[in-house]
Amino acid sequence: AVFVGNPLLDDFHADTMAGKKKTYTDFQPKNAKIALMPGSRTAEIETLWSAMQQIAVRLKKKYEHATFTAVAFDDKTKAILLNSPNNPTGAVYPAEFVAALVDYCESKGIYLLMDDIYHQLIFEPSQWVPGYVFTSKKFNKSHIVTINGISKTYGMTGFRIGWTIGPEEIIKSMEKIQSHTTSGASVLCQDAALGALESGEKTLMDLKTSIQINKDILVQGLSQINGLKIAQPGGTFYCFPDFRAFGMESGQLATLLLEKAFVATVPGIAFGQEGFLRLSYTCSSEQAADSVKRIKWAIDPDGPREIIIGGESSICDWERKKIS
Repeated sequence: AVFVGNPLLDDFHADTMAGKKKTYTDFQPKNAKIALMPGSRTAEIETLWSAMQQIAVRLKKKYEHATFTAVAFDDKTKAILLNSPNNPTGAVYPAEFVAALVDYCESKGIYLLMDDIYHQLIFEPSQWVPGYVFTSKKFNKSHIVTINGISKTYGMTGFRIGWTIGPEEIIKSMEKIQSHTTSGASVLCQDAALGALESGEKTLMDLKTSIQINKDILVQGLSQINGLKIAQPGGTFYCFPDFRAFGMESGQLATLLLEKAFVATVPGIAFGQEGFLRLSYTCSSEQAADSVKRIKWAIDPDGPREIIIGGESSICDWERKKIS
């Protein structure tokens, strides 16, 4: 398998090359070429200029906040996994990119696994496009496999209900594996999923309205912190700011924000990207705004030394790096 990873800021690769970053090569099988992808414990592709192995084809297009590149694949490549809208960046791959990827996979007989779990959580002007619209093959002859579920769209992560759509031969093979790994989804969970799909439109609209407001608060507030870079998410409820200018590893920074500012984040290294943090904004607008204030207080040398958190005064007694 080869996976297409997370599109990030154009200059991301500047200090992650030349052996400075540990990868997960120990997990690679011996009988196939596995590219390395941010966020995967088995495979990574860094969608960056100097990190990629150019073997057969490069699909490149420059966009407002990211460089999208599909890497070259070899004759042992069996599948490509594309997550759009993307976790952790919130990026939405454009129609041109998806169309080119579908065309390539269909021409080479490679399966394209479309992880569409966030497909309804889109912010204008971004547009999600299903891979099926770009194939000329009949459904059962296509190489497109779609993965989706109720976890993200309806906030039902604990119910563990999802589905896959694809050629009959592939689905039957998946059933053989799935039946020996997870089984017995309860009737209660199935009924809840059905209720969400049939009657959850208002819940979905309310969620989209809420996260769009929070996204705007977070992006606007964080972009005012000198040295911090943040791309505008096109979907999901995540953003993936670049904190590298502040000179801390992502785990160190996440710990600082958690212990001092009581803001929970996910270190970027968990997705293969050191110096970044994943922020989720499935909270109230008041909490989103307060989180921005706390982050600024914790890392910005121009920020206030004192802040009120939970009704109590907190003083910044650590050095905050001056950004030139």
